[in-house]
Amino acid sequence: ILLILLQTGCNSSKTTLQEIHEQTADVLLGNGTPVVGSLGGEWVVIGLSRSGKLTEDAAKGYLENAEAYVKDIGSERLHRVKSTDNSRMILGITAAGGDPTNIGGYDLTAGLSDMEYIKGQGNNGPIWALIALDSKQYEIPKAKNPKNQTTREKLVAYILSAQNSDGGWGLTDDRSDIDMT
Repeated sequence: ILLILLQTGCNSSKTTLQEIHEQTADVLLGNGTPVVGSLGGEWVVIGLSRSGKLTEDAAKGYLENAEAYVKDIGSERLHRVKSTDNSRMILGITAAGGDPTNIGGYDLTAGLSDMEYIKGQGNNGPIWALIALDSKQYEIPKAKNPKNQTTREKLVAYILSAQNSDGGWGLTDDRSDIDMT
């Protein structure tokens, strides 16, 4: 969006970063109520919240959409194999001022209590689980199988164990990339 604003209405040398910031927030808010998902959802809510531009109406609307989404799934795990769906929603709900431990009657942090489930996405799962759980120092609920209990120490150890020989991290192999690192 920033590139679009820079190329379209912001060509004037008098345009400040603050004006671009305001215009970006206006564009994001003009797209309607944030939904659940990577596009038009949690990342929009997080960005607007962190910039101080998330309106009460947008936050409330997103939380309503999140609750309906979780109720429709009917589980503390939002995806059969992708734990990052839980992590992304925990971050979005937190940014909107909601409580991910009780959204639609479900505790999304409980969806991250099983370390084996989290590791199913390679490095990505533990990285995002740690970010989500630490976003508000959420306690990790007890796993159904105590052997698989997630802890912050296990998440950090897993992430560190996946470091590549070049010092970075990759998604699945020994080739580091900027995004994962």
